[in-house]
Amino acid sequence: MKKRILSILMVVVMVVTMFPVYSIPSIALTSGDFEYEVISEEDKTAQVTGYNGSATDLVIPSVIDNYTVTTIGASAFLYCYGLKSITIPDSVTTIGKEAFWGCSSFTSITIPDSVTTIGEGAFSYCYELDSITIPDSVTTIGANAFLGSDLTRIIVDAKNQYYSSDEKGVLFNKDKTTLIQYPIGNERINYSVPDGVTLIAEQAFYYCRYLKYIELPSTITTIGDRAFDGCSALSHVFLQALKQIGAKF
Repeated sequence: MKKRILSILMVVVMVVTMFPVYSIPSIALTSGDFEYEVISEEDKTAQVTGYNGSATDLVIPSVIDNYTVTTIGASAFLYCYGLKSITIPDSVTTIGKEAFWGCSSFTSITIPDSVTTIGEGAFSYCYELDSITIPDSVTTIGANAFLGSDLTRIIVDAKNQYYSSDEKGVLFNKDKTTLIQYPIGNERINYSVPDGVTLIAEQAFYYCRYLKYIELPSTITTIGDRAFDGCSALSHVFLQALKQIGAKF
């Protein structure tokens, strides 16, 4: 009898494993021009996942259908060309991956003090966005968060414990050992990376079309992949350790 039960169980397992297991997708809901998904029914929280309106100046609501909006979902405003400005409510803690990718008409955006995470590529290719302020609440900025944005400066709140910026509007980690992002819209033709920087991040100077001369400190040990890709005017990169003999590369 035990052998028969064991045989039946083995057959059931074999049959079940023959079929792929699919995760149950979140239910997409709509409220006005917004699409959203419930994150937690217990906490009554939701994330915005899409926008179908035609506003140029948009204020994202803090509450949708009695759910508090805590997240701007991945690609939620992807290629919303018509948006010129957007205000994120102070209920939001996370701006998802590529949330505003390709919003090419953006001229301004307000990031509230509640936001802790800015996802990978969140504001990539927002060509008209020329300045952005990162509040002290932000603890994580994903790779290429501002890639292709025509920023002239990046400002980080001085109280931020994880990131910083210099007087020229360049984004660093807090202790300025990693240069994360240079504002590609700045029209200066030369820039000296501060002493103490050891790492130039991947694509940090991507398409900085105005820069002609860059000076690197002797502390540099690593230059990330494609760090100077698209720098069409760049003609000289100097290393401080070799300045005495006038060498360049």
